[in-house]
Amino acid sequence: MKAVFLILLVFLFNSCFNQGDCLITSTNLIKINLRSKDDGKSKSATFLQVREVTDLIEFPAYELIGISALQLPMNPKRLDATFVFLTSDSVVYHLNLTYSTFSRVVSPDCGAFLYYKDLSVTETDFDRTKIINPQLFKSVTTNLEIFF
Repeated sequence: MKAVFLILLVFLFNSCFNQGDCLITSTNLIKINLRSKDDGKSKSATFLQVREVTDLIEFPAYELIGISALQLPMNPKRLDATFVFLTSDSVVYHLNLTYSTFSRVVSPDCGAFLYYKDLSVTETDFDRTKIINPQLFKSVTTNLEIFF
């Protein structure tokens, strides 16, 4: 009886793994941490508005009160993005980013996924920026640090 149960169990687990795993590891969100320009520690900020200039992506102000990290979407149709940050002190910061994309077929059953890489800051009004990870993956906790 135990042997039959064991064989049945082996067939059951074997059938679960016949299809390719369609794990999506890529994301179009750049993960940004805000830092103090003085000591580099995490800094909270209130942004009245954050918008992407080229595509007019706007984020409601209530989501950006007292934040120390945020995620901004990259457009798959473009290879650059310009974000404008309006602080509660009426200071405006600009952040120009460039990146590249490529598609990879994970398996015939899963299809192709778009990946983002080579993230770089081309121009900014912030005091300093630091690229932590130039590739956008779900498992990455930080892509960019902004000091101000």
